[in-house]
Amino acid sequence: MRTSRALTVLAAAGLLAATATGATSRAAASTHTQACTPKWKLVATPASLGANAQMTGAAVVSGKDVWFPGSTFTPGVAAEQPWVLHWNGHSLKPAATVPQGPFTTRDTSAGSFDSATDGWVLGRSTILPVAYPQYAARWHGGRWTITPLAVSPNPTSNGNIALNAVASLAPGNAWAVGSFSTLVPLGAMIEHWDGTQWNVVPNPASSQTGAELNAITVVSASDIWAVGQQENAASVTVPFAEHWDGTAWSVVPVPAGNSPSHFLAVSADSAGDVWAVGAQTEPGTSDTGVNLVEHWDGTAWSVVTGLPDLGNSELQQVYAASPTDVWATVYAPRTDTDLGVDNFLHFNGTSWTTVPAPGPHEYGLNYEYAGIDGTGPGNIWAAGYSFPAPDGSDTPVIAHLSCG
Repeated sequence: MRTSRALTVLAAAGLLAATATGATSRAAASTHTQACTPKWKLVATPASLGANAQMTGAAVVSGKDVWFPGSTFTPGVAAEQPWVLHWNGHSLKPAATVPQGPFTTRDTSAGSFDSATDGWVLGRSTILPVAYPQYAARWHGGRWTITPLAVSPNPTSNGNIALNAVASLAPGNAWAVGSFSTLVPLGAMIEHWDGTQWNVVPNPASSQTGAELNAITVVSASDIWAVGQQENAASVTVPFAEHWDGTAWSVVPVPAGNSPSHFLAVSADSAGDVWAVGAQTEPGTSDTGVNLVEHWDGTAWSVVTGLPDLGNSELQQVYAASPTDVWATVYAPRTDTDLGVDNFLHFNGTSWTTVPAPGPHEYGLNYEYAGIDGTGPGNIWAAGYSFPAPDGSDTPVIAHLSCG
């Protein structure tokens, strides 16, 4: 039985941490006039997905072109079935089946699309006990094709590749980020698709132990951000950001917050309005995580203060619809007695407030929204799954913020 993603400790200090699913937020137009008050509503998912299914991301190309990667887990069977749902503006239907390839256990962990006819999903196939081969499936020509990723240039010292997020800009331009890894990150990993193959692209932290990139967002082909975490000189985990200027990747300093701390997601509304979210250690504790939000104003990153107190939790995904409309999904530990926090955080340009996560809020029913994306204010999609305590079975959920 697969349950909600466990919160584990970061370094010796014990801050909660997790691997990002990599749902990629896209830059959206920052001007949008609302004639009504948009509301969140659930969108029914196809019954053919069956039980124990999860949505792992949301990738919005336009109001009539939205993609949702996911996978289905069958209890007692060591295999997962990957699939992708597509919204065409009227209905939600499964896309063509993602190929299984040579391994029996396969799931999708991230997705990004530049059009209705081109895009990518990332995932992994498990070979027990510790190896997780990566795969990339490309949607092109109306079908999926498993496409080889670039391999580690030195597997002996750098380990394997572990990619967490992908951003598709055009059929001949896509980026994927993660780390060189064994059981721990051995350096930040960045790959680029040039229309023919994936290639490893040099970055300043490629051999920096503890450096890992969890998410990527695109302002333009020459303005891209990737965020995650690294270890500082004292071997404490802190947030980490790299920027692509069209020529090279460079490390951009970010405040550590109350470390240990890390970024899990990033979203840009424009070159001077970028948001990164994750978790930091609650002051006065060594084992409790609280939400972390940082903002890039075009000149420097700064820690955002005045966030609502949501207890032991982290911000898993973020979408910047405009400078006055930013959404973040909350992840919190769940047990039979502690049912966690089922909220989104919302920024209205002045302050951050909590908004109930879409879906019935019944006792024992929990939500994890693993992806959020949109085309701007009034058209935002969130995807994940719900699971009732105590049995932990999963039900896919997709929610839409609109005036419809």
